[in-house]
This record gives sequence, structure tokens and C-alpha cells, in this order.
Amino acid sequence: MTMAWLALTLKKLGTIGKIPRNLAGDNSVREAVKNFTEYVQAKSVAAKKQNDQVYHVHVPELETLEPIAGKYVFVVANSETNFSLFLSFI
Repeated sequence: MTMAWLALTLKKLGTIGKIPRNLAGDNSVREAVKNFTEYVQAKSVAAKKQNDQVYHVHVPELETLEPIAGKYVFVVANSETNFSLFLSFI
């Protein structure tokens, strides 16, 4: 099931790629999305590899997943000394 949620996250992150340039003059939002996408892709590859080698669990189609109740929260913090990305469901 984790692999399906990771795949759905990657699909949703693809839609975030169309952020207006004026949202972040230094492209911090774009960089955060890029870094988070790379992180999720790495987790997805690792989960697929582990499933293929150990568990052999059927991965459900994205369309069959139950929706997560609530809203998405996407926060990017940028300062001279700290940069962070937070994505959560509420």
C-alpha cells in the first residue's frame, strides 16, 4: 500500500511543478518541490525493490485508493540559515 501512496504523491507533485515564478524570486519553492520529489522518488524505488525482493504484495491502482480526508498543507520556509519543506495532510 505504501508504494501506491508514494506513486500518488509523485503524481500530485507533478502538478505542483507549475508554480508561478513570482511566488519565489530566488526559486526556493521550486527547489523545495524538486528536492522533495527526489526524496519521494528514492523512497518509491526503495519500496518497490523491497516489495519485489521480499514481500511480493500486489500494489493497488491509484484510482482504487480511498481519498484522504482533510486538506493538504504545503509550507516552505526560507531564510539565510535555514531552509525546510513541510508537506502534511490535515
